[in-house]
Amino acid sequence: MGDWEQRELYQMFIMNDEPLYRQQEYMNQNLAKKKYKGIYQKSKAPKLFGYLIDRAIKKYNGQFPDAKISLTKEDKIVVANEMIEDFEERFKNNEFEPYKQKYLLKKKGKSGWVQESARHSLARKGIETGRKKK
Repeated sequence: MGDWEQRELYQMFIMNDEPLYRQQEYMNQNLAKKKYKGIYQKSKAPKLFGYLIDRAIKKYNGQFPDAKISLTKEDKIVVANEMIEDFEERFKNNEFEPYKQKYLLKKKGKSGWVQESARHSLARKGIETGRKKK
């Protein structure tokens, strides 16, 4: 089996294995959160997806011991970069838009959730937001 086929096999295995797929979706949502907050660093994303790939390899080899295969470090990086490209395409297509409001909220004491930008705009207008000034 060639390198390309092995990479495709692991990507398909992740997509078809419910716990692995759910983990990938959590990772995508976490990266979207970071993008919305402005702290996303593309250079650190391959390491995040590398953990998922390692877990997929271990699970695949456990389920199919006769067909044990492994990926080189370079192949893992290629698969991780493909996952990052997929995430960025989905982000560009606004697939994470429903989560945007949730990510931009911050906890405010007993009164619940208040959007950070709204609190700042109210403070500029001189309206009390419940936060004591220092």
